[in-house]
Amino acid sequence: MAWTAFLLGALVTVAAWQCTTGQINLLVNPGFEEDLTGSWVGNGFTMERYPGDVREGAFSLRCSGRDRTLEGPVQSINLTRGHHYVFEGYAKLLNDVPGKIWQTFKVVVQINLVGIEKKQSYIIAYRAFCRVENGWIRLKGSIDAPMLEPSSAELSIRGPGLGVSFLLDNVTLHEVPENPNWMAEAHTNIEAHRKSNVNFRLILPPGLSKKALTLEISLKKHLFAFGAKIEEYELVEEPRNLYTDLVYNLFNWATVQAYKWKFNLGGRFDPDFSRATNATRVLRENGLKVRGHSILWDMKKNVPLWVQKLPVEELYAELFRHVHYMMTLTNGTLEQFDVQNEHIHGHYYEERLQNPNVTKDVFRQTRRLAPHGPDLYLNDFTCVTSGASTEDLYDLGMQYLREGVPIDGLGIQGHTKDFVKPDPTAMWRRLDRLAETGLDLMMTEFDIGWHDEVERADWLEDSIRAFFGHPALKGVILWGFWNGSMRYPDHELVTGPSANNLTILEPGERWACLTQKEWTTKVTRKMRNSALNFDIRGFQGEYEVIVRNRGVAVQRETFTLGKEDTKVKIRITNSREPIEIPEEVDYVPQCISHRAERTLGWSNTSSSNAALSCRTVTSSPSGRRVNDAVSVTCDSQEVMTSCSSYHKGKKWRRNGERVEMNADGRPQCTAFNGRNSRQGVVAQARCCQMTGLRCSYRAAGPSFPFDGAKAEARCAPGDLALGCSVHQPFPDSDGVKPGPDLGSCVAQSGPPASDCPERRSGAHVFSSCCRATVALNCQTKRSRRTGRKERDHQWVTCPTDHTMTGCNAFGELGRTAGVVISGQGELTRCRVTQGHTLPKNSRGARAYATCCRPENTVLSRTP
Repeated sequence: MAWTAFLLGALVTVAAWQCTTGQINLLVNPGFEEDLTGSWVGNGFTMERYPGDVREGAFSLRCSGRDRTLEGPVQSINLTRGHHYVFEGYAKLLNDVPGKIWQTFKVVVQINLVGIEKKQSYIIAYRAFCRVENGWIRLKGSIDAPMLEPSSAELSIRGPGLGVSFLLDNVTLHEVPENPNWMAEAHTNIEAHRKSNVNFRLILPPGLSKKALTLEISLKKHLFAFGAKIEEYELVEEPRNLYTDLVYNLFNWATVQAYKWKFNLGGRFDPDFSRATNATRVLRENGLKVRGHSILWDMKKNVPLWVQKLPVEELYAELFRHVHYMMTLTNGTLEQFDVQNEHIHGHYYEERLQNPNVTKDVFRQTRRLAPHGPDLYLNDFTCVTSGASTEDLYDLGMQYLREGVPIDGLGIQGHTKDFVKPDPTAMWRRLDRLAETGLDLMMTEFDIGWHDEVERADWLEDSIRAFFGHPALKGVILWGFWNGSMRYPDHELVTGPSANNLTILEPGERWACLTQKEWTTKVTRKMRNSALNFDIRGFQGEYEVIVRNRGVAVQRETFTLGKEDTKVKIRITNSREPIEIPEEVDYVPQCISHRAERTLGWSNTSSSNAALSCRTVTSSPSGRRVNDAVSVTCDSQEVMTSCSSYHKGKKWRRNGERVEMNADGRPQCTAFNGRNSRQGVVAQARCCQMTGLRCSYRAAGPSFPFDGAKAEARCAPGDLALGCSVHQPFPDSDGVKPGPDLGSCVAQSGPPASDCPERRSGAHVFSSCCRATVALNCQTKRSRRTGRKERDHQWVTCPTDHTMTGCNAFGELGRTAGVVISGQGELTRCRVTQGHTLPKNSRGARAYATCCRPENTVLSRTP
């Protein structure tokens, strides 16, 4: 089966980080072999060491006399902000509750967070479907600690009903490491599993020369599902609004949740699901695939009140009447349908009917009514973005397969808990486990909440990369994207007061840049110098091919590229009549990321001179190996206003420079050599003095790893970016230049220097953000463009009444040898040198000088 190959790939990928950090158990007295004093405490029940029945060792822990479900043993634990933990232990029920089919165990971590008044509760392990006949039951789960500092934390084991006694044994809590190479591995997985090869064969009519032809091959919709839950009422409004346009632009799948039984606009005998069916119709007409959510929901609060009032003898028949109605209603319009929602966490129908097989019977009936689709899903939460129910969902899926229940997939809700940053490493582990079932996996309800928009965008980007990079996952559906339809604040991608007045926030920009810019295939092939039979490798999905004859679009073809390589034959028309090509709106034309935007540190000058004076400090050359580094810093009475670098041999093989804070807390400029570089690189710092001059050093990045993507490090209001730096682990950067009004620095990633997926990285940008006691009047001066040949150069100087504080290089095709600051005083020059010969018809690079003077002062120049 296809999933087997996916799983093997995933297991190979994650093998390097499967081990824990020394398997240190963070729990004291985990086997209850010692006296309980100083380890476990109770909360209103009887707790005793018990020798009569053990999993291992001489004792287990017996919990009895419970009159509340939350009663169970508790232990104080030490957690670290943002770290990741796995729990495992064994429990055994000593009695069932009469009239109740199942019991539940919960392992809960309660944390007091610094600055948060309310104690936060997180479930680390959840085990449903428990009975005495099960014997010893393994409890297993995992948790990502919140991103706020914990002041105290407790772990408790609870859950079974009132009067239920149970045993515990062999409980462990381990910290697990994050995989530092997960993003490079995601790039590799995406290249291997989300792309396929396509062979084109062009057949020309007699008399038509291929020299006149150009092919434009572009991905229109991904095979992978990038979707969102939509607002049905907004979608069907006329005239069409901006919200609807964004749905069709940003997504290729949608979830319609108005199929839930409780959203029936009619009654028992006159059901009305027109809200759902109208939205489904409009979505399909506009090319989106639709998930239905959901036929049943096993939580009592989400069961219609009239259904709850039905006599037991009518309820079972009513369930199947409802299933029949829903499958007739949808009749092939859905790709996927959640048959049962949250069955692990709610058992309303089973308990009411005293029948543990209700949901299984509903699946069987649904498949009988719709043998050819849609795909049938179980949908539940805390299975991937957190790991409390991963094992329960795995067991449930395997049980259904063993019993021949017609299930196609596991729907994975991804609602993240407050203050918790999703961890790609942990999510991959959980997906690996669920992939072992062989069922399709779908992230069905993903959202992230965090007050800081940039950090929320970082978390979203990492999560979507992890999802797209896991071979077993078929798609990710956001649980809404507009603040006007979100359950909680600070989860949205788009904000605005109405469906026609919307602004795309940075999380939304990241989504668009990933799905439409980084992960897309657009190939323009001029046939003049091309064979009529050629291959490309592209992302899987639906494609469009536009054939142009002497620049005029004359033919449009479509094809689908799936998991397997394919061949496409195109018979070229000899027509010269133009065809209409619909204009597409790009709602995020510039991918400008502020990823990991932060302040590195500060620096002040001790000078009492009201004039601004600067000098250049130059390092010796670095070593010749890749990433050999060399650093330079300023004197203690000076402030470093810029950091730049250049290649000693005037080659492009350098990885740029970084602003860093050294062991003394002072800024330093560090330059990095590139691959196959024999001469090394040189770092240059611009060191300035002036009364009250103070700089903070800001950093951001990386940018997206594709040509033209930008990273911006913004200054605080009132600060000016007096110098800019860029570092990229591989020599792909186009360079860096000051942003508008010197309020930031912007670095740009260039054409990748390597085809290897693991060597794809964006640009990191650094800004020296400065202010002084008196106002600074600053401007940017730029040079003419260099020629396109290696060693071509240009330079720029500052106006006579200004002092140069920074020097940078930028070119759309990059590959400069860097910038050199030379001369002194008014003769100071900022020079850029081309480090590689560029293709014909391309443009060279420019040097950018930042030039400043204090207001209302006469500058004294350095001699």
